[in-house]
Amino acid sequence: MKHSLLLLFAALLAVTAPLAPARADDSVSIDFFYDALSPYGDWIYTDGYGYVWQPLASQQPGWSPYADGSWAFTDAGWTWISNEDFGWLTYHYGRWIRMQQSWLWVPGYEWAPALVSWRQTQGQIGWAPLPPEAA
Repeated sequence: MKHSLLLLFAALLAVTAPLAPARADDSVSIDFFYDALSPYGDWIYTDGYGYVWQPLASQQPGWSPYADGSWAFTDAGWTWISNEDFGWLTYHYGRWIRMQQSWLWVPGYEWAPALVSWRQTQGQIGWAPLPPEAA
């Protein structure tokens, strides 16, 4: 009984503990992106977007952004928590595009909890990456 109460208290504490506020880092530069992402993929030049980053993971069949991780509700709204080594950056700055039969990341300097479009049907919720052109 005592053990059960202790587990219940720990669970309540975990649920009610305040989350640290999410905040943007407004000192991000293209050099920062280049240095942080180079170990996990290649920078390539494209017409229309300039230099974009292609993750090595995108060479795996079926890979797509916003697939390896989970959603968490924070003070900034629904936030994507990635399991990928590069996800802390690519899912909160910049946008994803599908080009040359691969997913490419276009750098962006404004932080967001996730840059996706939400869709809902009866009983299902889905999301898709927003392209750079989306407002």
